[in-house]
Amino acid sequence: MNPIFKLYLKSFGFFFIAFMLVDLMLWLLFGKIVIQTKIGLLSSLFLSSIFTYYTYNNLKKLGIERFTNQHFKLSQFKIIPYTKTLKDAFLVIKNNSFMDGKNGQLLDQKIEIESYESNASWGEIICIKFSGQLEMNTLLEISSKPRFRFQWFDWGQNRTNVEMISKLLLNQA
Repeated sequence: MNPIFKLYLKSFGFFFIAFMLVDLMLWLLFGKIVIQTKIGLLSSLFLSSIFTYYTYNNLKKLGIERFTNQHFKLSQFKIIPYTKTLKDAFLVIKNNSFMDGKNGQLLDQKIEIESYESNASWGEIICIKFSGQLEMNTLLEISSKPRFRFQWFDWGQNRTNVEMISKLLLNQA
């Protein structure tokens, strides 16, 4: 299925459910149906088409011409070779401007970084942990996922987080 059409269906479902929940709430409070199903359906069609149109144009402005499902995948991860310790990786990331506005901590077996809300998303959770061994290098797994579980679009923020951290660590190694 075309990724843009998938986005349209997701946004249509979101708007339709929102209209119907508002209608249910008004019916429970006041005993009458305010938004009819036809109006909710037509409004959802209209709003989801506007949302999809602007999303499509914004992705084109970002230079993404061919859309794939990968562009709409929220959780991103990458495995890179790394020769130093997890503490060294934490210090490299902590001393970089990438950490501005983010909260990071070094736990027993992983680094966890939380970013806060922005215009692009409701925040992300970035996790860096050892993944295995390849010859003389240790493998680090870098993953980024939305902090809010029901977020369904992030404008590529998780992919950017993973790419930026992997470049930082590969340049340091």
